[in-house]
Amino acid sequence: MMLLLSCFILLIVASLIAFLSKKVSYILSAISSALLIYLSLTAQLEPITRYFMLISSLVWFSASIYSIGYDHYDNRLSASFALAIMSMVLILVSRDALTFLVGWEGMTIASFLAISARKESGRAAYSFLAFGELSTILILLSFAMGIASTGSIHFNDWRNSAELSWILLIAILGFSIKMAIFPFHIWLPPAHSAAPSNMSSLLSAVLTLMGVYGIFRMLSIATPPIWVSVIILILGAITAAIGALFAATSEKVKELPAYSTIENDGIIFVLIGAYIIATWHNNTILAAFSLISALFFAFSHSTAKALLFLVAGLVEKSSSDLARLQKARLSRIAVLGGYISALSLAAIPPFPGFVSEWMALETLFQSFEISSVEYRILVLLVGAVIALAAGISTITMSKIISFGFQKAEEERVKATDFGIIVLIVTVVLLGALPQLVLRFYSPVVKLLSGISSDEFISGALNIPPGYLILSGKSFGGISPTFVFVFLVAFVSLLFVLTRKKYRLTKPWNGGCESESYNSLAYSNIPRLTLRWLYNTKEEVCRVMWGDFIEKLYINSAEVTRNVADIFRRYLMNGKLGIYVFYIFLTVLLVLIYIYVAGGAGNV
Repeated sequence: MMLLLSCFILLIVASLIAFLSKKVSYILSAISSALLIYLSLTAQLEPITRYFMLISSLVWFSASIYSIGYDHYDNRLSASFALAIMSMVLILVSRDALTFLVGWEGMTIASFLAISARKESGRAAYSFLAFGELSTILILLSFAMGIASTGSIHFNDWRNSAELSWILLIAILGFSIKMAIFPFHIWLPPAHSAAPSNMSSLLSAVLTLMGVYGIFRMLSIATPPIWVSVIILILGAITAAIGALFAATSEKVKELPAYSTIENDGIIFVLIGAYIIATWHNNTILAAFSLISALFFAFSHSTAKALLFLVAGLVEKSSSDLARLQKARLSRIAVLGGYISALSLAAIPPFPGFVSEWMALETLFQSFEISSVEYRILVLLVGAVIALAAGISTITMSKIISFGFQKAEEERVKATDFGIIVLIVTVVLLGALPQLVLRFYSPVVKLLSGISSDEFISGALNIPPGYLILSGKSFGGISPTFVFVFLVAFVSLLFVLTRKKYRLTKPWNGGCESESYNSLAYSNIPRLTLRWLYNTKEEVCRVMWGDFIEKLYINSAEVTRNVADIFRRYLMNGKLGIYVFYIFLTVLLVLIYIYVAGGAGNV
C-alpha cells in the first residue's frame, strides 16, 4: 500500500510541477506508471483490479514517454494528463461507491481540460463533458439505490439489495456511455480527434476501458437478469456495426481510429451479454470462455489502439486529412508501429487482434450450446453482425496503412519513438504468447464463472501442452504461438523472394480525374451504396456524408434551445410584475392544496 500511496503522491506532484516543467511532469507520470505495472504484477490486489491496472499502466507508461517529445501545448495538458491518470488509478483501487465516484468525476473533468487544450476543440470538449456528466448521473443514481437499500457504501454489501436488478442495469447503462455504446457514441469521434494525441491514446485505450472495468465490477456483485443481456447484445451489435461502417469511410487521421474504438467497445459489450446468457443457462464452459474473450479483447484493443493514436499524432503534423496527406514525417519505428497496430486491429494474424476476434466469434457461434431457442437465434444473429463488422475493419485499417503510413518521409528517431517501442513490444508479445495473459487473469474468470481459464489451455496435434487455446470442450482451438512463428517465417521468405518485383497500373479514382487513387475514392463505394445510413449527398467529384444519429441529437438540441428561448422571453423575462404574479399564484395553489387535503382528512 505504501507503493500505491507513492504513486498517488508522484502523480499529484506531476500535475503541480507541470506549470514549471512539462517534461519533468511526464517523467514523473512515467515513473508512477512503471511502479503501477510492478504493483499489478506483484501486489496482492483484487484480481479484477490487477488485470485492468496492468493494461492501463502499460498505456500510461508508453503515453508518458511519448509525451516528453510530443507535447507542444500549454502546461494545462501535462497537468490534466497526470490528474487523469491519478483519477483512473483511484477508480481501479476503490472498493466503495464514494471513492469510485470521486475518481470517475475526476477522470471526466481532467479529460475535459486536456481535450480543450486545443483552441479549436471547445465544442468537442463540451460534448464530451455533457455525455460524461450523463454517465455520472446514471452511475450516481445506481449507487444511491444501492446505498439506500442496504445502508452501505461498499459494493460487496449490495448483493442482498432488493433493488439489485435495477442497480446493475442503471450502472451498466452509465458505464456504457463511457464505452460510447449506441446511441451515446457520437461524443467519442470528435473528442478523441480534437484531443492532443497523447491524450487521445488515454481516452480511447483507458478511459473507455474504465467503462469495461465498471461493468466487471458490477458483475462481481451479481449477474444481471437475463433480459438485461438482450439489451446489451442488441446495443453492442449496433455499436460494432456503426463503428466499423463509419471508420471505413472516415478521412480524418484520428477520427478513423476513434470510430474503430466504438466498434471494438461494441464487441466487448456483446461478449459481456453472451456471458450473462450463458450464466443463466448454467453453461459454465461458455460463460467462462465469454469472459476470457472479453478480457483478452480489452487488452488487445487497448494496446493496439493506444499505439495507433500515438502514431496518428505524428502523421497529423503533416495533415489531419488522409485525402490531402502527401508525405508524413515518420521514423521507421513510427511506421512499424503504425503497421503493427493497424494489422492487429484488422484482425490479421499473428497479432493479438486476430486472437481476440477469433475468441469473440468462437464465443458467439457456440450459441448452439444454449438451451433456449430464442436466445440461441439472438446470439447467432449478433454473431453474424460482429463477423460483418470484423470484415469491414479490415477495409478500414488497410486504408490507413495505404494512405497514412505508406507515404512517409523518413525522420530521425525521436523521444516519441521510445513510447511507441513499448507498445510495439507489448502488441507483438501479446500476439505470440496470449496464453500468458489468459493465465494472468485466470482468477478473474474463476471469480465470475467458477472455472479457471487454465482449463482452456491445452495441447494436441503435436502442439505441446500450454500452447493450444481451446474455445470449448467440443468446438475450436488455435495455437497463436505456432501461428506466429509460422507466419513470421513465411512472410520473411516471401519478402526475400519477391523483393522489388512489382508493376505500375493506371489508377481508377472513383470517377474523378486524378493521377493517383486517394482515400476519398477508397471510401466512396460504401458511402454511395449505404446512402441511407450516411445521409449521403453527391456533388461534382465530392460526396457529403454524416452520422444520422448525430443529426438527431443536433435537431433535439435545436428544439430544446427554441423552447428555452420561449421560456426566457415570456416566462422569465425579468419583469417584476411577472415574478409577483408567480408568487401570488404559488401561494394560492398551496392554500387550495391545504384546503383540499384538510377536507379529505376530515372525511
